[in-house]
Amino acid sequence: GITSGDDIFMDFYNSIRDASNTEITYTVRHVIYPPMANLIFLFCSLFVRDGYTSTEFGERKLWSSYPEAVMINFVFLGLALLIIFCLVRSRCDNVKGSNLIAIFAVLNAPFIFAIERSNIVLYAVIGLALYVFFYNSENKFLREISLLGLAFAFSIKAYPVIFGWRLIADSRYKDAARCALYGILMFLIPSFFFGGPSCILTMIENMSTFSPLSSDTLFEMLLGDSGSIVTNAAMIIGVVCFVLLPLVSKNGFRLTALGMSIIVLYPSFSIFYSWTFMIIPLFIAISQKKIKGIDWFYFIPLIIPFMLIPGMLNSDYRALANAAATAIILAAATELVIFVVRKINAAVQKHRTKTFAV
Repeated sequence: GITSGDDIFMDFYNSIRDASNTEITYTVRHVIYPPMANLIFLFCSLFVRDGYTSTEFGERKLWSSYPEAVMINFVFLGLALLIIFCLVRSRCDNVKGSNLIAIFAVLNAPFIFAIERSNIVLYAVIGLALYVFFYNSENKFLREISLLGLAFAFSIKAYPVIFGWRLIADSRYKDAARCALYGILMFLIPSFFFGGPSCILTMIENMSTFSPLSSDTLFEMLLGDSGSIVTNAAMIIGVVCFVLLPLVSKNGFRLTALGMSIIVLYPSFSIFYSWTFMIIPLFIAISQKKIKGIDWFYFIPLIIPFMLIPGMLNSDYRALANAAATAIILAAATELVIFVVRKINAAVQKHRTKTFAV
């Protein structure tokens, strides 16, 4: 959260300073954002006077002295929130109170945190929402938009790439190949603004040495250091479930919630930032009008971290989100176990029937 009045929106302001340095963005500034994200920040820096972008790091919080910097940040945030609002509104158009539902999409705990920092994760949410919402569209153009959306989300935050697995699991190999091509191009082309493709290797080196902010998980609070073992185990189970579940279930809500849970639990990312992606499965569920059966075991932990709970600190929300993501993974694991048990019972019953007939 905010530690001082001049700290707000600094994910954006730090980034436009870094990106405006082009060729030293990765080598000297040690930025961990992919080139596409930095290209967006570089574009934004064109509307800010050199006096701001050339300030020393220790003076970076002087952004409040530059009205044009404030205005471009509001455009950056406002455009993202407007697109997300419209996407959710269109998704829930047939749901009563869809306008209020769409407002909730941008006024909840994780989104307010992302807005406070003006983090580009909001644009990755847009890309991934386009992919998920239009994945099965009957309109070929919208299906292509969905592939571009996933590629765009990947080019900004990288980890949404895991959702490409669903294309492979659904045997949409041509779509998967085009999506991969889009993603590669969206990674490579912007890199030439920052010294060429070699900057991607430097970015990976920067990520390997990046130390994220401390975020105690619920498990760590309850179990001490062993909690991280539990969290890592949950993530591994989640990956296994994410690979197998599309082969036995085509439920878009549960598959999406599971994939997002893996992103949330990945240790090098901020859980609270990552929870903004959960807005996507949340509104898939709401658009279905009726939640039933095992969906409740995904939906309940999914919605809790979005709540604004008086007195809770950001660290508390992170712990809550960690526990919620783990609960969703356990629900997916339970669903798979039930499926396997039913298949085994059916096979045994079939064998007994044949034996009795003989």
